[in-house]
Amino acid sequence: MRFEDTLRSGLARGQYPEAEGREEDWLAERITRHRQPLSSHEQCLPGDRWVRIEERRTSDGGNIGVRIDITDLKRRESSFRLLFESNPVPMFVFDTETLRYIAVNDAALMHYGYSRQQFLSMTALDMRPEEDRETFRADIKTFGNHRTAAPSRHKKSDGTIIEIEVYSRALTYDGRSARFASVIDITDRKRAEGELRRTREFLDTIIENVPAMISVKEAREQRYVLVNRAGEQLLASPATS
Repeated sequence: MRFEDTLRSGLARGQYPEAEGREEDWLAERITRHRQPLSSHEQCLPGDRWVRIEERRTSDGGNIGVRIDITDLKRRESSFRLLFESNPVPMFVFDTETLRYIAVNDAALMHYGYSRQQFLSMTALDMRPEEDRETFRADIKTFGNHRTAAPSRHKKSDGTIIEIEVYSRALTYDGRSARFASVIDITDRKRAEGELRRTREFLDTIIENVPAMISVKEAREQRYVLVNRAGEQLLASPATS
């Protein structure tokens, strides 16, 4: 049988659900793809089964085709999508070649303030402050298939810059090499840490410069763990001794 004959036979048996109502257009698209030097596409079969078809033209004009059953993979992807969409943590997926976002969950839309259409028109570079982009472009080349956890900065729709921790890993998404990322906003935590550090520095300055001796000893052996400058002068001994 010719390749076209097998397709028409399958159409007559309802073997290609995605072609229903547009059989001739589907047939033309499938034959065009078949004639390309290299092609890959996924196909849904009756019974909710899925196959990936890889085709390659040979030097004499022939064609080699391989059909791989990816039903289990599709079911895992379906479970992933359900978890992805309903998760309260901001999550997104971007293409590792173009860096364009290809999926984003509702939590990310709410947190960043972009619409889904706006988010999916952006790249991972657009999300970063301009001064951070070259560093990210260099870092993404080293990620490979490894899982990563790294601090970074993102820009919200109103221009606000937030401090974040990004947890990411490589995956194949809709047949594309991609990277999945979940984001934890640590802006408030970093601000609180900064305020605590400044408070400690302020108190240290007071302790060091107050004219009265201030000392702290630990409970078990009563060993000194802090002596201020006035205490050093009174004891005539360096605090480090």
